[in-house]
Amino acid sequence: MKLVYVPSGTFLMGSPETVASREKEETQHEVELTKGFYLGAHEVTVGQFKEFVKATRHQTDAEKDGKGSWGPDETGKFVMDAKLTWKNPGFEQTDDYPVVNVSWHDAKAFCKWPSEKEKKTYRLPTEAEWEYRGQLGIHKIEDPKLGESSAKWSIELEPGKHTLKVMADTEYVQGATDEIEVRYVGGGTPDLELPTLYILAIGSSKYPGTRKLDYAAMDAEAIAASFAKQSKPLYENIEMKVVADEQATRKGIFAGVQWLREKMNQKSVGVLFFAGHGEKDKDGSLYFLPVDAAQRPCGVFVAFVTWAEAIGTRNPR
Repeated sequence: MKLVYVPSGTFLMGSPETVASREKEETQHEVELTKGFYLGAHEVTVGQFKEFVKATRHQTDAEKDGKGSWGPDETGKFVMDAKLTWKNPGFEQTDDYPVVNVSWHDAKAFCKWPSEKEKKTYRLPTEAEWEYRGQLGIHKIEDPKLGESSAKWSIELEPGKHTLKVMADTEYVQGATDEIEVRYVGGGTPDLELPTLYILAIGSSKYPGTRKLDYAAMDAEAIAASFAKQSKPLYENIEMKVVADEQATRKGIFAGVQWLREKMNQKSVGVLFFAGHGEKDKDGSLYFLPVDAAQRPCGVFVAFVTWAEAIGTRNPR
């Protein structure tokens, strides 16, 4: 089960007097939570509840008492119906839907199941914890003024994709911005599967004769180090291989590419960098030159490597 950490803090619990449906016990008062806690990142799903029922043979209150639960009738009105349970809530659902028509007793029994299985304590949040979590993304302006106003505040996001909308709600008017989609990567939670980054950096500087280069090998080492340092928040693991100068022979380059191909899978990311001489033939095909390339008197280089060969679209010649 995916959990997110909620830090300790102070908030105003209850409802303002201006809320029409406010109950008497909802008088606003300051509450301090001195300890942080973990809360489910999303509602318990139908699929998760299915696993729980299969493992424990639990029957919900709605199933045991025969009274069923609340759900929409043919007109869309919510009524109590004996046929309605978590299995049949009155509308189509998939395993990814939040489970409904379960009682406090059912929820408590569900928490007991992973507690015994994982030897950790799972429980229902208190009323204060639940309301506190719900207010973390709310920014209250105590003394609104006429005319244009602005405010800045921060919210906590778990890594992943989110849809954000800013809503303004006052005693007299309500408004909302357009939705924007953002993706946050960082923090790292146990259930977030990040890819592995593989870097193959090839740099050939020590060519024979006058074709020597000053910085190609250093560029390869620098680009590999930069990727490894700057990309850490984005990847579960980073592996790199630098093939430079004396190692950047035709054989060494193919060995490096073979390493990259063997490491890569559909869930990983690969970077292939090459710094050195390259040549194009009359047909426009690109060749990059390993450090052991030799130039014949006629000006043609041998021991070249084509990009097609490097990525494995044809066998090396």
